[in-house]
Formats: sequence, structure tokens, C-alpha cells
Amino acid sequence: MWWVKAHHLHSHRTKKYKIMEQIKKFIDDNFETFIKLDDSEVQTFTLDEIDINVVEYLKSIPLTPYFYRDICVYYVERENNIWVENTTL
Repeated sequence: MWWVKAHHLHSHRTKKYKIMEQIKKFIDDNFETFIKLDDSEVQTFTLDEIDINVVEYLKSIPLTPYFYRDICVYYVERENNIWVENTTL
């Protein structure tokens, strides 16, 4: 039975890794836009603009932004949107 648990853990880690790679690709694909955001500015995305797996992952880590290349991506429950900020400023 230990191999079933190990396989499940590996599967979960692989899925999480793929989602993180999707977030990185999203940031990379839009980096030139995101890096131009001012310090008090956010870019918002509706949930249907972002891959559902990414949305579900961000929802599962409330109040925990995902940082990559000085860009911060997170889910805002009260707005039911994904927000992106430039943190280089």
C-alpha cells in the first residue's frame, strides 16, 4: 500500500509543478505589460481569462501571492478576480 500513497504524492507534486509552470508562462508571456505597472496599479483578470487549474490553485492558497520575476499573481476573493502587480518598484 505504501506505493499507492507514494504514487498519489508524486502525482500531486507533478500537477502542482505543472500549474506553477503555467503561472510562470503566463507571467513570461505578459511580462512586458506587467513590468510597466506602477506601484499602486494592478492588472485584473476575470476567472475565465486564466486557465482553470491556475485559478483553482490560486484560490487554494488564499492571501498567498505567487511571485516570479518580481511579478506577483494572486486571487482576490472579494472581487473574484486574479490580480497581478509589479513588485520591482
